[in-house]
This record gives sequence, structure tokens and C-alpha cells, in this order.
Amino acid sequence: MKHTTQIVESAAPQAIVERQALTSALAKVCNVVERRNTIPMLACAMLRGTDDGLLVRATDLDQEITAFVPGACDVRFAGAVDANKLLQLLKKAKPSDHVGMSLQAVDDEPAAKVILDFEGLEVTMNGLDPDDYPVDVLEIPADQASWSFDLSRGDLATALSKVAFAMSSEETRYYLNGAYMLVHAGALRFVATDGHRLGRFDLDGVFPENLPGVIVPSGAIYNLQKILKAKDCADHVKVTMTESRAHFEIGDVKLATTFIDGTFANYERVIAISNDKLFSCNADDLAAAVKEVSVISSEKGRAVKFGLGLVECTISCTNPDSGSAKTSLAGHWDQEGLFEIGLNSQYVTDIMAVIGKGADVVMAFNDYGSPVVITSPADARFLAVQMPMRV
Repeated sequence: MKHTTQIVESAAPQAIVERQALTSALAKVCNVVERRNTIPMLACAMLRGTDDGLLVRATDLDQEITAFVPGACDVRFAGAVDANKLLQLLKKAKPSDHVGMSLQAVDDEPAAKVILDFEGLEVTMNGLDPDDYPVDVLEIPADQASWSFDLSRGDLATALSKVAFAMSSEETRYYLNGAYMLVHAGALRFVATDGHRLGRFDLDGVFPENLPGVIVPSGAIYNLQKILKAKDCADHVKVTMTESRAHFEIGDVKLATTFIDGTFANYERVIAISNDKLFSCNADDLAAAVKEVSVISSEKGRAVKFGLGLVECTISCTNPDSGSAKTSLAGHWDQEGLFEIGLNSQYVTDIMAVIGKGADVVMAFNDYGSPVVITSPADARFLAVQMPMRV
């Protein structure tokens, strides 16, 4: 029997929401839920009724994602159930337009069971005490918010995509496990590096001049990217910050995160301004050439050698076990003599993918042992740096 979207008189708190909206909200908050968790509450999604809908939230104590689902809900409704199991139920249970939820008390215990009604299929999920959910861990009270600014969905998505490729995953250099965000010359700058490559992107806009430089963890960056890519994502992003945490509010979804407590690398030191040897070509052609010759290598990220000259520009790769490969590349080299340098093939293709299809790329060199600065006339806001390799 199909239920209505109105709460009926009942002693048990209830909630009725659209199934698709709840599934979408839960998929977002599950991004912060680890599959294996030693703290049972951190494996749960917190479901709490409001006057006009349902708040769904989950946290790992360093991040929290909250999503709002419109619906008919009793404000007394509050349950904490296994987030991933609930998501699987929503995806696999029999078709229904709405999901009804009610609480079932268990012998005066605060941890109530949550009964789900999929318009005919009834599922009872064991719950934990919702009062044990760490609500205030990442909150920013209104009177403590130090900085706030606005971004468009497209601008933030572009900025994150331009630097995420360079974030480090090494635990020993934890201060590189994220993106550095700061205001530079009036622009909001994002920088990421793993010590082998670097991505930098500047966003124009109006930002607080005294905004401190902060390191947004890679986990928060990846989750923001997932939220921003969703079809139902809002177009406006409001960022609220203190020196230790930030809230990114995107329509009915909010991501809260702590910052990495550390000092980011002196990234400007590796952006050489003396690189005066320029090679320009099409980014797609360069990526294709690198992929072709690197097939001969059995190692991911093996060095390819650039041989740049007036007569011919080549890219080659040698594998002592398999052989060698060499291809020519159409481009412009502004020097007279031959110049050779080795670069990590995977890093080159990663940067070309970030620059985008159809764009031209300019690679600025100094010598075979110095960092390579990579830019594109298509977008002056982006800059990449790649360290050389021995070949």
C-alpha cells in the first residue's frame, strides 16, 4: 500500500521523504564514512527531522557532510543507523517513490530501531543512540566565523581540478596531503605539490585580504569535487572559515572540514622565472606522443626523453628489457641548439589532461637538471611545474 506524504497521528516519530532525494543525500554523506570503523557511531548516518524535512549527516571527526532532504517529518524523529547499509537498501529495495521511516523504542533504551517502509517492503534497522553523535565537533558558531566569501560552483570545480592531481599521499610529508588556499594579489590561489610536480591556479573575485593561508586536506578536496559534479548541485558556494576549519555550503549540502596543522612548502621557490628556453605545441599531441613511447616501458611513470631542436622535436623511451621507442612531435623550439631532458611520463600526461583538450601548451626550460614550468595560453590562471628525471 502506498503511503501519503503527510505524517499521520502516531506515538512513534515518523518521517516521509522522496526516495531519490534521500538516496542522493546519503550517497554524498557516505563519502566520509569509512568501511571499517572502530567507533560504531562513525559508521552511522544521523537522521534528524526538522519542520520541513530531514537532515542527513555523517562524520569521521575531521570532516562532516550534511545534506537536507525536503519532506514531511516529525521534529522528534532522530535515528542513527549504518550509513552504507542504508544506502544499499535505498538502491536495491523494491521500487517506490517515497520512503517512510518510524522509530521503534527498545525497552526504554535511547537507541531506537528505525523501521523503513518502501511502500510494501518493511525493513527494521538497529540503531545507536542519536545523542551520542558528535554534533559540535566541526561547528562554527556565527559569532566565531572570522572570514567568509562566495564562489560559483564552476569556478571552485575548475580550481580544484587544476591542482588535485599534484596532491601528495605520503604520510611522512603530511603537510603536502592537501591543497594550499590563500589570497595572493587579490586572487584566491590554490596550490598543491608532492615534491615532484606542482599545480597552481588563481581565481579572480572579491576575497578577504587578511585571509590566512590554510591547507585543505585531500579528502575534503576529493569530496568537494564529488559534490560539485553531482547533477543536483547548486550553483553557489558559500565558504565560512576560522583559522582551524571551514564550511563549504553548496545549496542543501554542507561540507565541514578541519585544516592540516602544518606549514606548506615554499612553492614559489621551485617556480623558476629564469627558464628562457621555450617549447610550444598542442597538449593533445604531446600527451599522445608520450603515451605511445611509454608503452615500451613496464614501469608506470618511467622517464621519457625530450629531444628538442630546430630541425626535429622527438620524444623517446628506453627499456633495457624490452627495447626502445621514439616519435617525432610537431612544435616550436625557440633555441638553435639541441636540448635534452627526461620527464616522468605519467606526470606529463596528467598535466596535459588538466590543461584540457585542444589547448596549446608552453614548456619553459633552463637546463636538464632544473624544474620545467608549464603554462597554457588558453588559461593564464594555471601554472604547473614538473621536476626532471635522469635518462
